[in-house]
Amino acid sequence: MRDVARAAGVSTASASRALSRESGVSIGVRTRVMAAAMRLGYRPNLAARALVSRRCGLVGVVAQTLADPLAGGVVGALERRLRAGGLGTLLAVRMDSPDPSEGIRMLLGRGAEAIVFVGARPPTAEVQMLELASLPWVCIGDAAGVAPMVIDAGRERGGALAALYLRDLGHRRLGVIAPVGSGIRQGVATALGGSGVIVVEAPRGVENDAAGKGAGIRALLDQDPPPTAVVCSNDVEALATLHECRLRGIATPGSISIVGFGDLEFARHATPALTTLRVSSSTLGAAAGGAVIAALRGEPTQPLEAAVKLVIRESTGPAPAHLDA
Repeated sequence: MRDVARAAGVSTASASRALSRESGVSIGVRTRVMAAAMRLGYRPNLAARALVSRRCGLVGVVAQTLADPLAGGVVGALERRLRAGGLGTLLAVRMDSPDPSEGIRMLLGRGAEAIVFVGARPPTAEVQMLELASLPWVCIGDAAGVAPMVIDAGRERGGALAALYLRDLGHRRLGVIAPVGSGIRQGVATALGGSGVIVVEAPRGVENDAAGKGAGIRALLDQDPPPTAVVCSNDVEALATLHECRLRGIATPGSISIVGFGDLEFARHATPALTTLRVSSSTLGAAAGGAVIAALRGEPTQPLEAAVKLVIRESTGPAPAHLDA
Protein backbone atom coordinates (compact mmCIF):
# COMPACT_ATOMS: atom_id res chain seq x y z
CA MET A 1 0.00 0.00 0.00
CA ARG A 2 2.85 2.40 0.80
CA ASP A 3 4.42 1.66 -2.61
CA VAL A 4 1.11 2.36 -4.36
CA ALA A 5 0.62 5.60 -2.42
CA ARG A 6 4.16 6.74 -3.23
CA ALA A 7 3.73 5.95 -6.95
CA ALA A 8 0.41 7.80 -7.07
CA GLY A 9 1.72 10.79 -5.10
CA VAL A 10 -0.88 10.50 -2.34
CA SER A 11 -0.96 9.55 1.33
CA THR A 12 -1.33 5.92 2.39
CA ALA A 13 -4.74 6.75 3.85
CA SER A 14 -5.93 8.23 0.54
CA ALA A 15 -4.64 5.21 -1.35
CA SER A 16 -6.49 2.90 1.03
CA ARG A 17 -9.75 4.82 0.65
CA ALA A 18 -9.41 4.86 -3.13
CA LEU A 19 -8.80 1.12 -3.36
CA SER A 20 -11.68 0.45 -0.97
CA ARG A 21 -13.94 2.64 -3.18
CA GLU A 22 -14.92 4.75 -0.19
CA SER A 23 -16.62 8.10 -0.68
CA GLY A 24 -14.73 11.37 -0.30
CA VAL A 25 -12.02 10.48 -2.83
CA SER A 26 -11.78 12.59 -5.98
CA ILE A 27 -11.93 10.97 -9.39
CA GLY A 28 -8.39 12.17 -10.13
CA VAL A 29 -6.92 10.60 -6.99
CA ARG A 30 -8.86 7.37 -7.49
CA THR A 31 -7.67 7.12 -11.11
CA ARG A 32 -4.00 7.67 -10.16
CA VAL A 33 -4.18 5.14 -7.34
CA MET A 34 -5.87 2.50 -9.50
CA ALA A 35 -3.31 3.04 -12.27
CA ALA A 36 -0.41 2.73 -9.80
CA ALA A 37 -1.91 -0.43 -8.26
CA MET A 38 -2.29 -2.01 -11.69
CA ARG A 39 1.24 -1.01 -12.74
CA LEU A 40 2.76 -2.45 -9.54
CA GLY A 41 0.59 -5.56 -9.57
CA TYR A 42 -0.90 -4.71 -6.17
CA ARG A 43 -3.71 -6.94 -4.85
CA PRO A 44 -5.34 -6.18 -1.50
CA ASN A 45 -5.10 -8.91 1.14
CA LEU A 46 -8.80 -9.30 1.92
CA ALA A 47 -8.19 -11.63 4.87
CA ALA A 48 -5.85 -9.10 6.50
CA ARG A 49 -8.28 -6.27 5.78
CA ALA A 50 -11.10 -8.23 7.40
CA LEU A 51 -9.02 -8.82 10.53
CA VAL A 52 -8.21 -5.13 10.87
CA SER A 53 -11.63 -3.71 9.99
CA ARG A 54 -13.73 -6.66 11.21
CA ARG A 55 -15.55 -6.40 7.89
CA CYS A 56 -15.15 -8.96 5.11
CA GLY A 57 -16.70 -6.86 2.34
CA LEU A 58 -18.87 -9.78 1.20
CA VAL A 59 -22.62 -9.97 0.58
CA GLY A 60 -24.42 -13.30 0.72
CA VAL A 61 -26.78 -14.16 -2.14
CA VAL A 62 -29.43 -16.86 -1.64
CA ALA A 63 -31.02 -18.04 -4.91
CA GLN A 64 -33.87 -20.51 -5.09
CA THR A 65 -32.53 -21.74 -8.42
CA LEU A 66 -30.30 -20.62 -11.27
CA ALA A 67 -32.06 -22.92 -13.75
CA ASP A 68 -34.35 -19.99 -14.57
CA PRO A 69 -32.31 -17.67 -16.84
CA LEU A 70 -34.15 -14.65 -15.41
CA ALA A 71 -32.77 -15.46 -11.95
CA GLY A 72 -29.32 -15.93 -13.45
CA GLY A 73 -29.53 -12.49 -15.07
CA VAL A 74 -30.61 -10.92 -11.78
CA VAL A 75 -27.67 -12.50 -9.91
CA GLY A 76 -25.25 -11.31 -12.59
CA ALA A 77 -26.51 -7.72 -12.44
CA LEU A 78 -26.47 -7.82 -8.63
CA GLU A 79 -22.86 -9.01 -8.58
CA ARG A 80 -21.78 -6.25 -10.99
CA ARG A 81 -23.48 -3.53 -8.92
CA LEU A 82 -21.95 -4.80 -5.68
CA ARG A 83 -18.51 -5.07 -7.29
CA ALA A 84 -18.78 -1.45 -8.43
CA GLY A 85 -19.44 -0.58 -4.79
CA GLY A 86 -16.34 -2.46 -3.62
CA LEU A 87 -18.21 -5.54 -2.37
CA GLY A 88 -17.83 -9.21 -3.25
CA THR A 89 -20.48 -11.94 -3.28
CA LEU A 90 -20.96 -15.39 -1.77
CA LEU A 91 -23.62 -17.53 -3.45
CA ALA A 92 -25.84 -20.22 -1.94
CA VAL A 93 -28.32 -22.05 -4.20
CA ARG A 94 -31.20 -23.90 -2.56
CA MET A 95 -32.20 -26.25 -5.37
CA ASP A 96 -32.66 -29.79 -3.98
CA SER A 97 -31.28 -28.72 -0.58
CA PRO A 98 -32.73 -30.88 2.25
CA ASP A 99 -32.13 -28.01 4.69
CA PRO A 100 -33.12 -24.59 3.27
CA SER A 101 -31.44 -22.78 6.19
CA GLU A 102 -28.05 -24.39 5.57
CA GLY A 103 -27.08 -21.70 3.07
CA ILE A 104 -27.89 -18.88 5.48
CA ARG A 105 -25.84 -20.46 8.24
CA MET A 106 -22.91 -20.84 5.86
CA LEU A 107 -23.11 -17.21 4.71
CA LEU A 108 -23.39 -15.87 8.27
CA GLY A 109 -20.53 -18.10 9.38
CA ARG A 110 -18.32 -16.55 6.72
CA GLY A 111 -19.08 -13.07 7.95
CA ALA A 112 -21.45 -11.87 5.21
CA GLU A 113 -22.36 -8.24 5.89
CA ALA A 114 -25.74 -8.41 4.17
CA ILE A 115 -28.00 -11.01 2.53
CA VAL A 116 -29.94 -10.82 -0.75
CA PHE A 117 -32.65 -13.37 -1.57
CA VAL A 118 -33.30 -13.93 -5.28
CA GLY A 119 -36.64 -15.62 -5.88
CA ALA A 120 -36.44 -17.26 -2.47
CA ARG A 121 -38.92 -16.12 0.14
CA PRO A 122 -37.18 -16.73 3.50
CA PRO A 123 -39.04 -18.96 5.99
CA THR A 124 -39.64 -17.82 9.56
CA ALA A 125 -36.54 -19.60 10.91
CA GLU A 126 -34.28 -17.69 8.52
CA VAL A 127 -35.95 -14.37 9.27
CA GLN A 128 -35.27 -14.96 12.97
CA MET A 129 -31.61 -15.78 12.23
CA LEU A 130 -31.19 -12.55 10.27
CA GLU A 131 -32.88 -10.48 12.96
CA LEU A 132 -30.56 -11.92 15.59
CA ALA A 133 -27.55 -11.17 13.37
CA SER A 134 -28.78 -7.56 12.87
CA LEU A 135 -27.83 -7.66 9.18
CA PRO A 136 -29.46 -5.69 6.37
CA TRP A 137 -31.22 -7.99 3.93
CA VAL A 138 -33.14 -7.62 0.70
CA CYS A 139 -35.65 -9.80 -1.14
CA ILE A 140 -36.09 -9.73 -4.90
CA GLY A 141 -39.55 -11.17 -5.37
CA ASP A 142 -42.70 -11.77 -3.35
CA ALA A 143 -41.80 -10.82 0.21
CA ALA A 144 -43.90 -7.79 1.07
CA GLY A 145 -44.40 -7.58 4.82
CA VAL A 146 -41.59 -10.07 5.45
CA ALA A 147 -38.36 -8.41 4.35
CA PRO A 148 -37.21 -4.94 5.47
CA MET A 149 -36.26 -4.13 1.86
CA VAL A 150 -38.16 -5.56 -1.12
CA ILE A 151 -37.39 -5.30 -4.82
CA ASP A 152 -40.75 -6.29 -6.31
CA ALA A 153 -40.23 -8.31 -9.51
CA GLY A 154 -43.72 -7.34 -10.68
CA ARG A 155 -45.13 -10.86 -10.72
CA GLU A 156 -48.44 -9.89 -9.13
CA ARG A 157 -49.01 -7.05 -11.58
CA GLY A 158 -47.85 -9.30 -14.41
CA GLY A 159 -50.28 -12.03 -13.40
CA ALA A 160 -53.10 -9.50 -13.43
CA LEU A 161 -52.11 -8.15 -16.87
CA ALA A 162 -52.02 -11.65 -18.34
CA ALA A 163 -55.32 -12.68 -16.74
CA LEU A 164 -57.21 -9.63 -18.00
CA TYR A 165 -55.75 -10.02 -21.50
CA LEU A 166 -56.83 -13.67 -21.67
CA ARG A 167 -60.27 -12.87 -20.25
CA ASP A 168 -60.76 -10.28 -22.99
CA LEU A 169 -59.85 -12.96 -25.55
CA GLY A 170 -62.84 -14.96 -24.30
CA HIS A 171 -61.08 -17.51 -22.10
CA ARG A 172 -63.25 -18.66 -19.21
CA ARG A 173 -61.12 -21.48 -17.76
CA LEU A 174 -57.63 -20.27 -16.90
CA GLY A 175 -54.79 -22.44 -15.59
CA VAL A 176 -51.87 -21.22 -13.46
CA ILE A 177 -48.42 -22.83 -13.29
CA ALA A 178 -46.64 -21.11 -10.39
CA PRO A 179 -45.34 -21.97 -6.91
CA VAL A 180 -47.69 -21.62 -3.96
CA GLY A 181 -47.54 -18.06 -2.66
CA SER A 182 -46.29 -16.69 -5.97
CA GLY A 183 -47.33 -13.19 -6.96
CA ILE A 184 -48.47 -14.64 -10.29
CA ARG A 185 -51.22 -16.61 -8.53
CA GLN A 186 -52.25 -13.63 -6.44
CA GLY A 187 -52.37 -11.32 -9.45
CA VAL A 188 -54.51 -13.72 -11.48
CA ALA A 189 -56.92 -14.33 -8.59
CA THR A 190 -57.29 -10.64 -7.79
CA ALA A 191 -57.82 -9.57 -11.40
CA LEU A 192 -60.45 -12.24 -12.13
CA GLY A 193 -62.34 -12.11 -8.85
CA GLY A 194 -66.09 -11.87 -9.59
CA SER A 195 -65.56 -12.06 -13.37
CA GLY A 196 -66.96 -15.56 -13.80
CA VAL A 197 -63.62 -16.87 -15.10
CA ILE A 198 -62.64 -20.16 -13.42
CA VAL A 199 -59.02 -20.35 -12.26
CA VAL A 200 -57.61 -23.88 -12.00
CA GLU A 201 -54.28 -24.86 -10.50
CA ALA A 202 -52.33 -28.10 -10.65
CA PRO A 203 -53.10 -30.37 -7.66
CA ARG A 204 -49.35 -30.62 -7.11
CA GLY A 205 -47.37 -27.42 -6.77
CA VAL A 206 -44.65 -26.65 -9.27
CA GLU A 207 -41.35 -27.69 -7.69
CA ASN A 208 -37.90 -26.37 -8.50
CA ASP A 209 -36.67 -29.56 -10.16
CA ALA A 210 -37.55 -30.56 -13.72
CA ALA A 211 -39.51 -33.65 -12.64
CA GLY A 212 -41.70 -31.61 -10.31
CA LYS A 213 -42.39 -28.98 -12.95
CA GLY A 214 -43.33 -31.63 -15.49
CA ALA A 215 -45.70 -33.34 -13.03
CA GLY A 216 -47.43 -30.04 -12.27
CA ILE A 217 -47.89 -29.22 -15.96
CA ARG A 218 -49.26 -32.67 -16.78
CA ALA A 219 -51.67 -32.56 -13.83
CA LEU A 220 -53.01 -29.22 -14.99
CA LEU A 221 -53.57 -30.41 -18.56
CA ASP A 222 -55.27 -33.56 -17.22
CA GLN A 223 -58.05 -31.44 -15.70
CA ASP A 224 -61.53 -32.21 -17.04
CA PRO A 225 -62.29 -29.96 -18.78
CA PRO A 226 -58.77 -28.64 -19.35
CA PRO A 227 -57.99 -24.92 -19.25
CA THR A 228 -58.05 -23.02 -22.52
CA ALA A 229 -55.23 -20.73 -21.36
CA VAL A 230 -52.28 -21.05 -18.97
CA VAL A 231 -50.22 -18.38 -17.18
CA CYS A 232 -46.74 -19.49 -16.05
CA SER A 233 -44.38 -17.95 -13.51
CA ASN A 234 -41.45 -17.95 -15.96
CA ASP A 235 -40.62 -18.54 -19.61
CA VAL A 236 -39.00 -21.92 -18.92
CA GLU A 237 -42.26 -23.28 -17.48
CA ALA A 238 -44.19 -21.75 -20.38
CA LEU A 239 -41.97 -23.49 -22.95
CA ALA A 240 -42.26 -26.77 -21.02
CA THR A 241 -46.06 -26.38 -21.14
CA LEU A 242 -45.86 -25.65 -24.86
CA HIS A 243 -43.79 -28.82 -25.35
CA GLU A 244 -46.24 -30.97 -23.36
CA CYS A 245 -49.13 -29.61 -25.44
CA ARG A 246 -47.26 -30.48 -28.63
CA LEU A 247 -46.74 -34.06 -27.37
CA ARG A 248 -50.47 -34.37 -26.68
CA GLY A 249 -51.49 -32.88 -30.02
CA ILE A 250 -53.01 -29.80 -28.37
CA ALA A 251 -52.75 -26.89 -30.79
CA THR A 252 -51.27 -23.66 -29.51
CA PRO A 253 -52.94 -21.19 -29.68
CA GLY A 254 -55.86 -22.92 -31.42
CA SER A 255 -56.89 -25.02 -28.41
CA ILE A 256 -54.81 -23.45 -25.62
CA SER A 257 -53.03 -20.13 -25.09
CA ILE A 258 -49.82 -19.90 -23.07
CA VAL A 259 -48.21 -16.89 -21.35
CA GLY A 260 -44.75 -16.82 -19.77
CA PHE A 261 -42.87 -14.35 -17.58
CA GLY A 262 -39.48 -12.72 -18.15
CA ASP A 263 -39.25 -12.31 -21.95
CA LEU A 264 -35.96 -14.17 -22.20
CA GLU A 265 -34.09 -14.18 -25.51
CA PHE A 266 -35.30 -17.61 -26.57
CA ALA A 267 -38.99 -16.74 -25.97
CA ARG A 268 -39.25 -14.92 -29.29
CA HIS A 269 -37.57 -17.80 -31.14
CA ALA A 270 -39.92 -20.53 -29.91
CA THR A 271 -42.49 -22.12 -32.22
CA PRO A 272 -44.96 -20.54 -31.78
CA ALA A 273 -43.23 -17.42 -30.43
CA LEU A 274 -44.08 -17.00 -26.76
CA THR A 275 -46.40 -14.34 -25.40
CA THR A 276 -44.81 -13.24 -22.14
CA LEU A 277 -44.42 -10.53 -19.51
CA ARG A 278 -41.25 -8.50 -19.94
CA VAL A 279 -39.16 -7.45 -16.94
CA SER A 280 -35.55 -6.31 -16.76
CA SER A 281 -33.25 -8.64 -14.83
CA SER A 282 -30.50 -6.01 -14.89
CA THR A 283 -32.81 -3.42 -13.30
CA LEU A 284 -33.81 -5.84 -10.53
CA GLY A 285 -30.25 -6.91 -9.75
CA ALA A 286 -28.82 -3.39 -9.84
CA ALA A 287 -31.62 -2.07 -7.61
CA ALA A 288 -30.99 -4.77 -5.01
CA GLY A 289 -27.25 -4.09 -5.08
CA GLY A 290 -27.87 -0.37 -4.65
CA ALA A 291 -30.19 -1.03 -1.70
CA VAL A 292 -27.52 -3.16 0.01
CA ILE A 293 -24.81 -0.55 -0.51
CA ALA A 294 -27.07 2.21 0.84
CA ALA A 295 -28.02 0.13 3.89
CA LEU A 296 -24.38 -0.65 4.72
CA ARG A 297 -23.60 3.07 4.54
CA GLY A 298 -26.52 3.91 6.81
CA GLU A 299 -28.37 5.68 4.01
CA PRO A 300 -32.16 5.44 3.49
CA THR A 301 -33.47 2.91 0.98
CA GLN A 302 -36.64 2.91 -1.10
CA PRO A 303 -38.67 -0.09 -2.30
CA LEU A 304 -38.85 -0.67 -6.04
CA GLU A 305 -41.51 -2.29 -8.19
CA ALA A 306 -40.17 -3.37 -11.57
CA ALA A 307 -41.89 -2.23 -14.74
CA VAL A 308 -43.83 -5.06 -16.40
CA LYS A 309 -45.01 -5.10 -20.03
CA LEU A 310 -47.19 -7.68 -21.75
CA VAL A 311 -45.49 -8.74 -25.00
CA ILE A 312 -48.05 -10.38 -27.28
CA ARG A 313 -46.74 -12.97 -29.73
CA GLU A 314 -48.05 -16.16 -31.36
CA SER A 315 -48.74 -18.45 -28.36
CA THR A 316 -51.98 -16.71 -27.41
CA GLY A 317 -55.26 -16.20 -29.26
CA PRO A 318 -59.05 -16.20 -28.82
CA ALA A 319 -60.69 -18.94 -26.81
CA PRO A 320 -61.62 -22.01 -28.88
CA ALA A 321 -64.84 -21.31 -30.77
CA HIS A 322 -66.36 -24.71 -29.97
CA LEU A 323 -66.36 -23.94 -26.23
CA ASP A 324 -69.03 -21.94 -24.48
CA ALA A 325 -67.39 -18.57 -23.77
